[in-house]
Amino acid sequence: MSFERTFQFSSYLALLAGFAAILTAGGIGPVGGIVYLFLLAATWLAGPRKLSRPWQVLFVIGAFVAFGLDYLILRQFGAATIRLLLLLSLYKALLREKPLDYLINYLISFSLLLIASTYTISISYPFTLVAYYFCSVFTFILFENRSAYLENRDAEFSLGAYVKAALIITVLTMVLAVPIFLAVPRGSFGLFGATDSNVSGFSSSVTLGEIGTILRNPDVVMRVSVDAEVEALPATLRWRGIALDYFDGRVWSNTRRMGDRLEADGEGRYLVSRNRRQNERLLEQTFYLEPFSDVVFGTTDVVQLFGLRQRRRSIWKDGNEGFFVLPRPRTAQRYFVHSDIKTRAEQLRMITEGRVEGVRMGTYLQLPELDSRIPGLVEQLTADIPTPVGKALRLESYLQHEFTYTLDNPVGGTADPLSTFLFDVRSGHCEYFATAQAVMLRVLGIPSRVVNGFLRGEYNEWGDYFIVKQSDAHSWVEAYFPGAGWIEFDPTPPVYSSPRHSLLVRLGRAFDALNILWVEVVTFDRFKQAGFFQSLRTRLEDSWDRASQTADSLLQVRLPRLAGFVEWLRLRRNELFLLVAALLSLFLIYRYRRYLKIFWKRRILRETGKEIAQEYYRELLEVLARRGYPKSRYETAFEFGYRVGDSLDTEIPLQIIQTYYRNRFGGHEVAEQELAFVYSSLRKLKR
Repeated sequence: MSFERTFQFSSYLALLAGFAAILTAGGIGPVGGIVYLFLLAATWLAGPRKLSRPWQVLFVIGAFVAFGLDYLILRQFGAATIRLLLLLSLYKALLREKPLDYLINYLISFSLLLIASTYTISISYPFTLVAYYFCSVFTFILFENRSAYLENRDAEFSLGAYVKAALIITVLTMVLAVPIFLAVPRGSFGLFGATDSNVSGFSSSVTLGEIGTILRNPDVVMRVSVDAEVEALPATLRWRGIALDYFDGRVWSNTRRMGDRLEADGEGRYLVSRNRRQNERLLEQTFYLEPFSDVVFGTTDVVQLFGLRQRRRSIWKDGNEGFFVLPRPRTAQRYFVHSDIKTRAEQLRMITEGRVEGVRMGTYLQLPELDSRIPGLVEQLTADIPTPVGKALRLESYLQHEFTYTLDNPVGGTADPLSTFLFDVRSGHCEYFATAQAVMLRVLGIPSRVVNGFLRGEYNEWGDYFIVKQSDAHSWVEAYFPGAGWIEFDPTPPVYSSPRHSLLVRLGRAFDALNILWVEVVTFDRFKQAGFFQSLRTRLEDSWDRASQTADSLLQVRLPRLAGFVEWLRLRRNELFLLVAALLSLFLIYRYRRYLKIFWKRRILRETGKEIAQEYYRELLEVLARRGYPKSRYETAFEFGYRVGDSLDTEIPLQIIQTYYRNRFGGHEVAEQELAFVYSSLRKLKR
């Protein structure tokens, strides 16, 4: 492939790398992606086209007018911007006449990459980022040398050398970027944006009969890892969201939304004010939460929150022991929750006799006007049970065993959805079951409330965390008992599903685990930095202590000379490190002195080809001498070149000598392609 064809192809690759980033991030749909690729292929086949200046101006104006209409109609600025950039890239790809046309497309590709970073934190993004960087480096190297090749079209072109150079630069950049990434200070996670989303089944209120059918939406809303074995966790583990205290006969709502603002300590922890108990068992949960709500999730009885502190953002605890963030996050969040976990059996043993007292408890006994059959049903079910908690358990068991669960909503549209559920259809989803028990508990004078949250989800053995989807949204009940506080009840019949072990499911979990690993990279904020360097320092100190202990043991076994030498090394470690670094630097400087001189003379001193030619000619003589072909003092340079070339079966020495003579004695300046040829040729001779 010729140089010009390679350059055009690489320019298209650089543009496609940016397009791949926005496509995998979801910034453009599959249909739009296919259409764009088809049109881009058409511009390649059509070749460079010339348009008069008026037509070019008219096209650009039309593109921006289309952008304005796109935004006004669909009200999606990001999507409209992406479509504008793709349209302009097709326009410039069709022209590709001047260097400015290529530069504009490179800028468009970079813009698409930046926009893609605001759409996703998926594992696909780093792959597209590396691909974009390699294609861009390869293209810019060609772009830099293009003018020289256009002036000398007969010059030799080595595609492999350019690919190797771009690959080496890419690898070195990525390797050097790792320590910079670890050390440079940064804020908490929040650079990567995301679009708003709503979750069916979870909301800040519950309206009975509003939705005809609840859909099993498989979209992931959060991922949760815990610091305990999965087998040790209760099967009823849930991620509590928001509690609702007021019921008007159809709608549950939260009347105690505004509560207390939590204050963070110096380490970014929000300590929750609560009554501590003896023998607390703290469970640490790490949440990776999509931006669908302002609610902070966690298991019941939260002790502290960590990792949510950001500028201009506050954490609040409402009157129903729920937590939320203001303003609502528009990016994916990673945070930690410590909760005191206890089984319901333990809570039941903590219940004491006595009446429920408190001014605010009246909120949890509020009832709308009810069907007269509901109090009668409650009396019938609980008349022979003496204790309040026994009555609550009886109601829970009654709903679980006498009713059926369904995703359909047969009660929808009725005037009194609760009584229709209890006495007519006797079937519904979790919101009906939770509402039924909460209302019947209030009839008995037991404070209760409905809780919205999520079941624990599907365990991912690859990443050791739970995948929580929209379909895991759930409602249950909390009832208050003296001595124990709020106790959970779940009257919804359990829905059993067989575990999935197909190959596609396992591959999906593995890919999801890679996503979490990438999120850990993205969320490497200043708190993780501090922990990383503290851990690194601890390990180094431990290693040094072990070395010291080894030295001490050598002293004890009467090896004074060796022990003394180890002790001397320990005391002089800083000096020895500097000495080794200095020797290594001197070696590298001496080994590559010719190249350093060439760089110094060409880039700094701006010297001519005569002075530069001497350096690479001397490097040629050194390389051949190390290979066993020293130059005799009686040989001319060309005689030496012919002799070594015949022996090694290569024309490289003679070609470098010819370049040397042209540069030094012919007054010919050193061109970029000549130096590139010399460097690559010397590397071949070394091998």
